[in-house]
Amino acid sequence: MIASARAATECSIEDVISHNYCVGCGACAAASPSAFSMVTDELMTRQAVIHDASDKAVAAGDRVCPFSSQNPNETEIAEALFAQNGLALDERVGYYDAVFAGQVQDSNYLLGSSSGGLTSWIVGELLRSGMVDGIIHVGEADCGTDTLFEYVVSYSTETAAGRRKSQYYSTSFDHVLGAIRGDGKRYAFIGVPCFVKAVRLLQAADPMLADQITYVVGLVCGHLKSNAFAEVMAYQVGVNPGELKKVDFRVKNPDWPANMYGFGAMQLNRHAWRTKTASSLVGGNWGHALFQLKACDYCDDIFAETADICLGDAWLPDYVKDWRGTNVVVSRRKELTLLLEAAQGPRRSASTH
Repeated sequence: MIASARAATECSIEDVISHNYCVGCGACAAASPSAFSMVTDELMTRQAVIHDASDKAVAAGDRVCPFSSQNPNETEIAEALFAQNGLALDERVGYYDAVFAGQVQDSNYLLGSSSGGLTSWIVGELLRSGMVDGIIHVGEADCGTDTLFEYVVSYSTETAAGRRKSQYYSTSFDHVLGAIRGDGKRYAFIGVPCFVKAVRLLQAADPMLADQITYVVGLVCGHLKSNAFAEVMAYQVGVNPGELKKVDFRVKNPDWPANMYGFGAMQLNRHAWRTKTASSLVGGNWGHALFQLKACDYCDDIFAETADICLGDAWLPDYVKDWRGTNVVVSRRKELTLLLEAAQGPRRSASTH
């Protein structure tokens, strides 16, 4: 009975793709670009396509696909990464060295961030200190492309800060990893839990990427959206899909608590934002799961258990009333814990408590 039950739950990358469990991360295309590529499908979601179904090619994809059962799961990966470091373990958040809640003290920076501003502050500190040379993260796409957001690389604190804020959009990182691989630079990667797991699997399969990606930053995740989410929300504030220039998924308002934010959209050839309270729009309630990816129904890795550090919204009673936003932080690397601890206090650019 045990053997047959396990067999019934096995899932190869071919199953993931054919049954629409792909989250579009691009790990398979990064590992084997001749066998896999990434496309945006009719549901406006990034998906993998198999060009070579040979055993060798499929095995390469299986090694790095976050939803294939042919590789270690996030619990096993996290144990290998963190258990030997003496970290505590909690079944809700995984391993942890320290847990914080806090926000940056620069008011303008804080208001331009989705939450407490600590995600971009931390990677900015990694850049400023020379601990990394670049940040791999999601930012606005270049003008002239048919997408609003994509994975990009920021090499300066100014560029990285200009690309902060949450982007609920379907993206792939294969093109970026292919571009930086072997360039001799060190990077921090930022992503949602399944993308973080995929990067960990890529590091295990590719020693060069393992050397280059020195920090992995996770984002607390409820589920991923297709690109249709941005268009439907924009339509409700008065911007048609074909005229959509920009979106802002997290607009803060001093009259609302932190968990009540706005959605903004900008029309082509216009410079004014059109904004409404997100929860007043169809699909704006995250619990309704509008345009949620199918794989998210089967994922319980909320706190990016394989990341060196994970950050999200501190929508807790002590913090939610502060409309400017506060981060909850789960650190799993001692040097990152020390970075946050050193920043506490009114004279630093970040405060944690």
